[in-house]
Amino acid sequence: MAMEWYRYNARVRDLYLKAILKLEKKERLRDRGASFPSVQDVFVHILDAYRWWFKCVADNDTASYERLRLENLTPNEIKKAVKDTNSLVFGYLRGLKERDLGRTITASYEDNGKKGVIKIKVRDMIWHMVEEELQHRGELNALLWQMDVDPPVTGWDG
Repeated sequence: MAMEWYRYNARVRDLYLKAILKLEKKERLRDRGASFPSVQDVFVHILDAYRWWFKCVADNDTASYERLRLENLTPNEIKKAVKDTNSLVFGYLRGLKERDLGRTITASYEDNGKKGVIKIKVRDMIWHMVEEELQHRGELNALLWQMDVDPPVTGWDG
């Protein structure tokens, strides 16, 4: 079931990328006071979150994490980031066995000088990222509506 959700999110993510890239660069990058400043930044954050969870946390290698830069990414750089993200996520998911879903991942991290430990079951991480993308997709919809642009998807009907 999770693979079906991830395939769906990947297809829909492509629709959002096309919609975002149709916007004039100035509109795509305008600070709109969202969770991440611009429409493009919110979209890139989704990709970055997958990299964090499916690579850095899953491999307990948070020290190697480098955020995707948000400012001035070109359309080709974003397209490459989408392709790389899809490869990472689907490679991870294809490698899982049923017994892996209950396994707990433990990853140490440091954020602004504060050290912590993440403990999460693989199953929960997978569903967390479905929720993460859906939450930000709703945010993208609201931002697009504010620009009088119809979002590509507003429900599970296509």
